[in-house]
Amino acid sequence: MDQPFGSDPNAPTVLAAPQRNQYFYGKLLDVPHLALEQEYFNGKRWLLNRLLESSGVVSGLAVVPAVNGTRLAIQPGVAIDGWGREIVVPALGIPFDPRQLTDDNGNPAGTQNGAGPVTITLCYQECGIDPAPVLVASCSPAGDCAPSSTREQYAMVVKAGSAVAGPVACNFSNVFTPASGSNDLPDLHAALAARVSQPYADPTGLGCILLAQVNLPASGAITAAMIDNSVRPVVVSNSILIELIFCLAQRVQQVASPSPTPTPTPTPTPTA
Repeated sequence: MDQPFGSDPNAPTVLAAPQRNQYFYGKLLDVPHLALEQEYFNGKRWLLNRLLESSGVVSGLAVVPAVNGTRLAIQPGVAIDGWGREIVVPALGIPFDPRQLTDDNGNPAGTQNGAGPVTITLCYQECGIDPAPVLVASCSPAGDCAPSSTREQYAMVVKAGSAVAGPVACNFSNVFTPASGSNDLPDLHAALAARVSQPYADPTGLGCILLAQVNLPASGAITAAMIDNSVRPVVVSNSILIELIFCLAQRVQQVASPSPTPTPTPTPTPTA
């Protein structure tokens, strides 16, 4: 039997039948039912984000030099991680030292000495805030106080080494190429049906989003030219898709339009 959203800490990565509350007069809304209410909507949204929008940077989040090139900072923006969760950076991030390496949770884990590349990655992270007294007696010795809210924030991960970017490529084979001896295009619907019928795969890993590769100098300031933001995965929004379609249409029109034939210069008539 499928597990509902929220029954497993890895639920956002597991394909499961959604389960929501069924209300009736006199129903006791306890912690499990109220948690299920949130987990249902979060799980549905994250699933749609992951499968329909894909993962990557949606807007902003450029890595830029800060504090006269001795530090870096992340500009405000939004990303969708590999689990479909939104990562929101609401303001310019606190400047950080890119030579201070971290573990997968963003905790200090060594130092990058000298010149060399490092990668900057953003990871979804939840943090309990607004502690409040627990008014119901519990068997737990540490049950006197608990967070009353959860902030969906982020952790920044810095690792030594070069980035491995996933380039955008066309993986449809000859989808716009007519068969030999024919002017008819292949069956586009059949190609799309074959693509979506491939086996479903749950996301793996922590779902973190690569933001940039920084080529650190041996010494001196870090400049914008040393930061490569192009290695990041990108979520192509509907507005960008519309713009790309218009650009493609303009280019097709330019290629299809015949070049204007130059008007010949009349030969002057000789006079006696």
